[in-house]
Amino acid sequence: MEFGLSQEQVLLQDSITRYLKDQVPLDKVRAVAEDPGLDQSVWHGLTELGLAGLIIPEAHGGVGLGLLEAVVVGETLGYHVTPGPFLSTAVIAPSLLIAAGQTDRLADIAAGRYRVGVALSEAVGARLDAGMTVSDGRLTGKALFALDASADAYIVNGPNRQLYWVDAKDPGFTRALLTTIDKTRTLCELKLDQVDAT
Repeated sequence: MEFGLSQEQVLLQDSITRYLKDQVPLDKVRAVAEDPGLDQSVWHGLTELGLAGLIIPEAHGGVGLGLLEAVVVGETLGYHVTPGPFLSTAVIAPSLLIAAGQTDRLADIAAGRYRVGVALSEAVGARLDAGMTVSDGRLTGKALFALDASADAYIVNGPNRQLYWVDAKDPGFTRALLTTIDKTRTLCELKLDQVDAT
């Protein structure tokens, strides 16, 4: 039984390491820690390497690799203290969309046209001052600890653990950046007031 990485996985790891050493030096990481909005350029570069579509099937414009490769990439990004929405945009969101059979947005995610945040903490522990209600296809409420404060859209846990896609450009959508220790991954609080949800 083989427990090491395959040649392809080592090559993936090495290519990302080379890119990060060249394009995302520690001074750039420090700049992002001071201004979280600067992670857009880092994510754009990683998207050009195909990381946004890493686990998205090739039929939907992705690379078509699996979760083991996502772990290899995540470990490499962590080793280099890389800021950006890899976990939310490239791993969690596509996994949820694929599991739900909602594949229409996968090509846009793979191409880097969508940064997708996730607000799922209510599924594991409801809070008195948070939660969502849904009426006529619109969500109202608060979601705490949403991953990626710069996302274009979010997958939000609604009532009865149903998941909804909400667009950050909706007029009823607001978010507030939360202060955290980890400056490589932003968290925010979402407030929705009659936001269209699909």
